Amino acid sequence: MFGIDITLIDPSELYTPIFSHFFIIAMFSAANIQQYRNNKKRKFEIQLEESHKRDVEISEKIMEAQEHERSTIGKNIHDQVGGLLSAMKIKMQTLKMKRNDPSLNSEMDQFIEILDQCSNELHGIVDDLVPPEFEHQDFSDILFNRIRMIESATQIEIHYNPTPIGIDQQTGVKLYRIISELITNAFKHAKCTVINISILKDKEILHINFSDNGIGLDMLKIKKKHGINNIYSRIKFMNGTIDTRSVPGKTSFYIQIPL
Repeated sequence: MFGIDITLIDPSELYTPIFSHFFIIAMFSAANIQQYRNNKKRKFEIQLEESHKRDVEISEKIMEAQEHERSTIGKNIHDQVGGLLSAMKIKMQTLKMKRNDPSLNSEMDQFIEILDQCSNELHGIVDDLVPPEFEHQDFSDILFNRIRMIESATQIEIHYNPTPIGIDQQTGVKLYRIISELITNAFKHAKCTVINISILKDKEILHINFSDNGIGLDMLKIKKKHGINNIYSRIKFMNGTIDTRSVPGKTSFYIQIPL
């Protein structure tokens, strides 16, 4: 009769190919999911980078617009208000020459003196809005002259070596405002008597070290001040960094700005 051979198959041999297929499918799916997540993450990072670039570009345009507005306001004040003050002074001097009343002449002299003070204050405001020296002087020399003026008007000793660093006018104006605000902050809030400033250029990075011997600053409180906020904002807009340290007897600012 017919002989039938029956071979019993081990169940583990039957399930192994099935499990292998499921394992391969699972691994392939996991790889696809991970790739999808990576792509989504990278897309999000690119969007963040583009958003940051737009923010920086907008900030730079705002800063440029502010500097242009400062320049326009400064020139208008100088030309219009300054002209009126000069005209008033000439008029008073003319009236004084026409009269010989000693008491009236004394009052006119006082009035002329007040006009001179107003004119000097006006020139100071205009220079702060748009320092005219940047048209024909190097940043280091302009800052040095500013420091000498501050020293002569205060009891503060400022150490600064005006070494040419070769920066463009726009960067120079921004850096000038940062340093000026740091000096103002030092003698106004830290009540210092000595300030040390060093500005070095290493390849395409500006390194600014600013320190004083004042009473120290409460950085949580001082950051709420308009002047300090301006410093941090300007450095941020220039893609720079600032490290601030303050203890009784010393406050230091270390600033790095890429060129």
